[in-house]
Amino acid sequence: ATALRLASSRRAAHKWRALRSFFPRWLSSSTANEAAAAKAAVAEADRVNLTISNPVLLLNNVSHRYSSLSRIVLEYADNALDDREHEYRENEAYAYPLEIFVDLETRKGKLERVTVRDNCRGMRLAKLMRLLEHVGESEKKFTPWLNGQFGFGVHAFRAAADQLIVRTKHAEEDHVQELRICRMDTSFAPALKSALPLEHASPSGTGTEVVMDGIDPDWGHDLTCEEMVREIQHHFERLLTRSGLSIRVRERQIDSKRSEKAAAGGAARKAGGGAAAMDRDVRCSAFDYDSIEGRDFTPNVDNDKLKIRLKVADREHEGQRARVFLLGRRINEIGNILSFIR
Repeated sequence: ATALRLASSRRAAHKWRALRSFFPRWLSSSTANEAAAAKAAVAEADRVNLTISNPVLLLNNVSHRYSSLSRIVLEYADNALDDREHEYRENEAYAYPLEIFVDLETRKGKLERVTVRDNCRGMRLAKLMRLLEHVGESEKKFTPWLNGQFGFGVHAFRAAADQLIVRTKHAEEDHVQELRICRMDTSFAPALKSALPLEHASPSGTGTEVVMDGIDPDWGHDLTCEEMVREIQHHFERLLTRSGLSIRVRERQIDSKRSEKAAAGGAARKAGGGAAAMDRDVRCSAFDYDSIEGRDFTPNVDNDKLKIRLKVADREHEGQRARVFLLGRRINEIGNILSFIR
């Protein structure tokens, strides 16, 4: 059957070329376009469309590619860093200090809510809605210095939390927009005007808060303030050397109804008292390579995109083996990357 179709296609092509040679003026380009369109329609009719009967179930399963809750939190912190990366690259400095807060809120020793706050540019309403409506269409993939590539990060919460709440304020919007999406919902309501102001906004009032609410006990039991600080310093090590960048991890107990109301941003902010008090507040810091004894080794590499910094130490330092960074984020230790050790 395949041979017959090929023979038929060849005969048709031969006849078409013959007609074109005999009647070049009569068979115009429009006729050729019609033939091409007909051919494309036949080819399309033979294709099978992909159907996903339950996209929410698919997203929830894919989200489990994350190995820990701390890695999910990093996705939302990464968005804040990317939002002002163009500004930093143009000026080699931030126009105003970039502040990111990771707040861990626990009840009776169990992690219940994680909030990532920043004082960046915020998102327009259209962009906020597009993030959740269009999965896998990241606008960052065409910008080489931005980290996001797959357009899935905003849905990372699905692995570990019941609900995602996004509050954001852009300079072109009149008020803070709030959007809520639950893990098992197949649809979500449009963003509405938020009843709460942003706790840590920029000088012009812009910024974003991402809240993961209803943390699963299996995911939240081992995420402590110390672990979150360690993960941030591990992953964003090179970025933390920048002047004007501050990432803080804070911890708060919400065991009482009064403290829970303050944690949600209600009483303290409405009364003009600012942010609610935290039980712990730790600023993340970059590793101090000068603290390692040894001699610097800088190989001569003729490549503007590649920078190599090595130190030959007198003894082994735990956790400080040679490693690879991309866009300021740690990828892995060289010894664990197959392309380097082969």
